[in-house]
Amino acid sequence: MTLCAPVLFESCTVTIRRPITTPQFLPPTLWPFVRTLHLVDHCPDLRSMRYPGDRLWFATDPLICGVLSSTFLKDALRAMPRLRSVHVGFLWMEEHGLGWDAIDAILSASQLREFTIRTYLFCPREAPAREIPLDHFARLTTFHYARLPSHFGLHGDVQRESLAVVVGNLNLSLEHLRLPSDLAPIATLASLPWPRLRELKLDGAYPPNLDVPLIYVISRMPNLRKLALLFSLPWDDQSQRKALWPRGCSLDFPLPDLEELTISYPDPEDCLYSHLPPTLRRLSLRCCPHHCVHVWKPGDCRRWYSPIPHASQLWRILSDVKVPLLQHLQLEYIIDYADGALLGSIATLFPAISSLEIHRFRDDDNAKVAIVRT
Repeated sequence: MTLCAPVLFESCTVTIRRPITTPQFLPPTLWPFVRTLHLVDHCPDLRSMRYPGDRLWFATDPLICGVLSSTFLKDALRAMPRLRSVHVGFLWMEEHGLGWDAIDAILSASQLREFTIRTYLFCPREAPAREIPLDHFARLTTFHYARLPSHFGLHGDVQRESLAVVVGNLNLSLEHLRLPSDLAPIATLASLPWPRLRELKLDGAYPPNLDVPLIYVISRMPNLRKLALLFSLPWDDQSQRKALWPRGCSLDFPLPDLEELTISYPDPEDCLYSHLPPTLRRLSLRCCPHHCVHVWKPGDCRRWYSPIPHASQLWRILSDVKVPLLQHLQLEYIIDYADGALLGSIATLFPAISSLEIHRFRDDDNAKVAIVRT
C-alpha cells in the first residue's frame, strides 16, 4: 500500500455537503500523497438561490458559499506537502459565490502552483484590500477562472476588482492565465510585466471600458506561445468592438514566439494579421459561440449577436498572413463571390498545412454552394 499510495491518491475529489471539517474531508493519512485536489460544492444552500423562500442551512449570505471553511482549508492544504493543483466548483447554474476568506486560504498554501475556479462568482460581495504583501500568495504558474455564461453582468465591478488584486500579485510567476474577458482587469494587465506568461485566454463578453488597444496589453507578455481572444458580442452594445491592432499603431510585433492564435469575429481592417510571426503553427478565425448555435438554437443566444464574416473578408485577412509553417487552420464564414478564391488560396498561402477545419454557411437557405474540383 505504501508503494502504490502516491499513484492511487495523486488526484482526489471531495464532495462537500456541509461545512468542511476533518470527517467530511480526506483522511489525514492520505494528505502526504495528494498532488491534485478537486473540491465539488454540493451545499444545500444552493437551493436558496433557486428558491428564495428556502432557508439557509450554513451560509449567512445567500451569495457566498458557507461550506468552504477558510480556517480548515488553510490548515489542511498547508499540511499536504505534495499538493500542486486545486480545483473548486459546483455543478449547477445558481448565483453562488466564493468568498475572499476561502480564496485567500487556498492561495496561501505556499506549495500550490495551479488554481482553477469553475462556475462560482469570484468574491462578489467585497473586493479584498489591495495592500497584500507580495509573498502572501503561493507562486502560482496557472490561474484559471471559468465563469458560467449565464452569470454575465452579475456583480461585475467587484469581481473585476477582486481579480485585479489576485492576478496583480501573480504577474511574475504566472505561465497560464484564463479569465472571463468582461471581468479581466485590463488596466492591471496593461500596467505590469508578465515575463513568464506563455498562455492567455480571455473568453466571454467584449471587455468593457477598453481605453487602449489590446495590442498594447499583449505587448506586456513577450513570451506568449498561445493567445485566445474569444469575445462574444452583446446585442445591447454592438459599438464596443474594436480592432486589436488599429491602423496608426506604431509597434513592432510583441510576440515573436507565438505558436497558436484564436480570434473571434476577425476584422479585415485589423493590422494584427499582417504582423503575425513566422513561428505561428495554429490559427483559428471563428465565431463565439459558433454561428451554428445561433442558427440551430437561437434561444440559447438571445443575449448575443453573430457578425460572422464573409468569405471575401477572410480572403483579405489570409492574404496578409505570412506564416509559411502554419499547420492547422480553422475558418468560419458565410459564402460570397470570393468563396472559391478563398478555398483555392489556402494550399498556396500555407504549404505546410496538415489540418483544415471549415464552418461554411450559406447566405440564405436557397443559396447555391459551388464546389469545383481542380
